[in-house]
Amino acid sequence: MSSKTLEREEKNIDVEMVFKYDNFKRVSIAILMFFFVLLGSLIMNFGNLFSFFVGLIVVLFSFGSLVDILFFKSLIFKNNCVIKEWYLFGSKKIKFENLVVGVNKRLWTGRIYFEDKRKRFLSRLIMQFEMFPIGNTGFIKIRNLLIDKKIIKGDENGWNY
Repeated sequence: MSSKTLEREEKNIDVEMVFKYDNFKRVSIAILMFFFVLLGSLIMNFGNLFSFFVGLIVVLFSFGSLVDILFFKSLIFKNNCVIKEWYLFGSKKIKFENLVVGVNKRLWTGRIYFEDKRKRFLSRLIMQFEMFPIGNTGFIKIRNLLIDKKIIKGDENGWNY
């Protein structure tokens, strides 16, 4: 083996789990978010100030989710941290001792929010993980991993699916 292969294997030893989106489900959610962008722009043109701001909020959040879905590469759990990687924007890493996790789970879809205790405001928006493209089995794997790492207890609301 070459030295580069050994270095790569040594770096990947501490990787516990990697999650990637199913491409068909990724495209489905991207189309849905695109329709929300169109709906928000339609609401913005109703003519009054309130509808403009409501439409603007819908457009901003939908466009942010659309960009996140399209450029998402992987969610990696290592021994001491969680890393979210994008194809275009690089990666964001949060160590487990600074990690706060929240969930908004529905029947087939939902989101997991990874927050840094030290940086609360925009960290939550950046570290969202959509559940529909990985399904309920992926959700259960993430839940069990977070319970093993003692990040969550597992009996909180939303984690019992």
